[in-house]
Amino acid sequence: MKTIDIYNLDVGTTISSVDKKQQQYATLTLTLAENYKEQILSLSHGTQRTENYVFSSTGIEKEFSYASPNYGKWVVTSTIELGGNGSAIESILAYATMQDEGVWDLCEILTFLTGRRVTTEEETRRYSHKSIGAHACAPHDVLILSGIAMNNRKSLIDKKLCEAFLLYNESLSQDSMVIVAGLVNSAFNVLLDHATDPVSPVPKKKRTDIKSEINKIIDASDLENEQKEAYKALIGSRVDQGTDSLVDKTKRLLLKLDIIQEPIEEDVMTRIKYINTLRNLSTHAGKVPKLKGLDEEQSLRYAGSIVTGVIPEICCMVFGEALGLYSNGSGYSGLFKKNLTTFFREGIWREWTLEVESFDEWFYQ
Repeated sequence: MKTIDIYNLDVGTTISSVDKKQQQYATLTLTLAENYKEQILSLSHGTQRTENYVFSSTGIEKEFSYASPNYGKWVVTSTIELGGNGSAIESILAYATMQDEGVWDLCEILTFLTGRRVTTEEETRRYSHKSIGAHACAPHDVLILSGIAMNNRKSLIDKKLCEAFLLYNESLSQDSMVIVAGLVNSAFNVLLDHATDPVSPVPKKKRTDIKSEINKIIDASDLENEQKEAYKALIGSRVDQGTDSLVDKTKRLLLKLDIIQEPIEEDVMTRIKYINTLRNLSTHAGKVPKLKGLDEEQSLRYAGSIVTGVIPEICCMVFGEALGLYSNGSGYSGLFKKNLTTFFREGIWREWTLEVESFDEWFYQ
């Protein structure tokens, strides 16, 4: 039997002698390395904050402890044993199917679940070992949920979410906010197109009539001919796009996920629009925009939270549901919903009051 080394798989630091250390996927068998606990010490991580609850004379108090960042390196933390039926089982999430018994798909699933790029030695050249994103589940649930996700992975294709899933995973290998923003925005665009119910399109004849009336106004203006044609093409294209905007789609998705409710309050709508503003200007200008009603520092806080937290957690909810990971708000789904609801309603991200506190004031309490 052929065995492949797997890099960067992190299922937590509290693995004990009674915890599950092996998972079967059809013909594949994944096994944690014998020296797993030692190996994960070499994984990359940023400054880590841990919440601790202590008893005092006044009751239970929350304290924080901090661990310094670690640059880390690629390390082998597990192995996969192939069953020898490479022609029978394919990786189907890749842009072209692969006869590898599903190894590539499994690495993508594990990457999604852990928020850390999990890969084979051959693929380490493509990715960075440094970055870590949102966890789609608790570390101790990774192995069991990866089995469920592998069984349901075709759902990503059926729901036309596969491209968004791969773009999201690609963002986890980046440590530049501008690059991450481009990838998660692209993933979010694809997700919105296929995870929300479309509105009824405006019939083609009505759109043609609208463009005809607009063209009459343009023709009657004193613009140069080239300017007239440019406006006709620009406005005509917008008419053909229909009435459904990214803001509308985002609103419908948040309602579908029960993150917001009707009637939508003005502050909630403003934060939904922040996502669209950030998407447009970060994509076209390559920089963080100043958001309406906020100063530059507040805009940076919102932008960082949206790019590295809000959009990723929305993606995790949608992908997790498609993969059969969450049922009745189980697992991290409930946590994501709580985080997102608080963000859109109150402008608070994981207890960080974005319009009031600096990052240091929030993180180093």
